[in-house]
Amino acid sequence: MRNPGANPSYRSMVVSDSPREPIHSPPMCLSIPMQIVSIDGLTARCEAKGAQRDVSLFLLQDAPPRVGDFVSVSLGNAILRVSPEDARLAWELFDQILAEIGH
Repeated sequence: MRNPGANPSYRSMVVSDSPREPIHSPPMCLSIPMQIVSIDGLTARCEAKGAQRDVSLFLLQDAPPRVGDFVSVSLGNAILRVSPEDARLAWELFDQILAEIGH
């Protein structure tokens, strides 16, 4: 069964469990929770695990975050605001994954 709403640019993401019926899986992105330490216009300086990055706040203009807030960052963009608890839980999971793979 084909997904009529599937974007043609994602055709490389087709997973086949049957040659007759490909399954289209939506794209997935990984986002990292970071805390905002400063803001200058639509750019925030964010920190996580001692690393700092400049992050675009363009996608959050409707509900701008503030210094001290946690945001989920993907490809240099803050994509949503997250609670401190959700950020902590995400990092606990990331730490478990890294421990399992030996990093």
